Amino acid sequence: MAKKRASKEPKFETNPGKIILTIVLVVIILLLIFLYKTPKTPENKIICGNGACEDNETHANCPQDCLLSPCEQHNYTCYPGGCPLGYAEVDLSCNAIDSDVACCKKIENQTNCTGKGQMRHPPMPDCCSGLKEVGCGLPGEELLCGVWVCVDCGNGICEDHENWGNCKEDCKKSIIYGFVKLKQGNCMPPIGPDCKDDYIATQVAVFPKVSQSSMDGSYYRTTVGPINMINSNITNHILGYYQFELQPGQYSVFAKDPNTGDYYCNSFDGQGNACYINLTNTATSFDITIDHSTQ
Repeated sequence: MAKKRASKEPKFETNPGKIILTIVLVVIILLLIFLYKTPKTPENKIICGNGACEDNETHANCPQDCLLSPCEQHNYTCYPGGCPLGYAEVDLSCNAIDSDVACCKKIENQTNCTGKGQMRHPPMPDCCSGLKEVGCGLPGEELLCGVWVCVDCGNGICEDHENWGNCKEDCKKSIIYGFVKLKQGNCMPPIGPDCKDDYIATQVAVFPKVSQSSMDGSYYRTTVGPINMINSNITNHILGYYQFELQPGQYSVFAKDPNTGDYYCNSFDGQGNACYINLTNTATSFDITIDHSTQ
């Protein structure tokens, strides 16, 4: 009798490690295929028209997003830190966050000169054509800040470095100006070594005429609030100098006491008014000393 031939069934791999390895390889292959078929975006690709002037975008390659400033529209140049030699400052905006950026116009046929708003002292060249060299202080104090400045006196605008003394053509309003000092320590004779009488940087504020009855405290701090303030300014941090241009009228001038934060006044006219100035079409000097010294 013939022997029955044993049937052979196919055997499947049941090793778990090999199965996991196979799955991982399949996932990697699929991922590589996906990455290969996905279009790549260049890092420096310009997306013009989104309303934002981004990196790698300029007015030349994307005028929709990068608009020209008023200065550039007139074919002038914006320079950080002021105009260089051979350029004069023009009163046009550069659309810059930094206020120190100036719009500058090249002076034709005159490259060796000092431009508008630039400090001038020897051996620097003369002011550019059309500009005037002035001291930055008031009459008698022209060199108060130590330098001369080139200004566009006569353009009808009372600009930085111009005042009623050095450019009457542009600065025609009534002026209040003066200095603020802080006095501290033992300043009674004999004066002690801790006595200090220094110019300070602080806020100077102009109010409508303030009566003495509205004052409060031994150091005459006013109780009127900023809501009544007409104008204010910060004094020069080295010299304590301030200046206001106002219409003629009756005003009171106060300096903010750095020790208390209140507006300080130590002058009375005998008519019930505090720190009073009757301003006419002229310049009026008014100095303030915040006195914390030993009395």
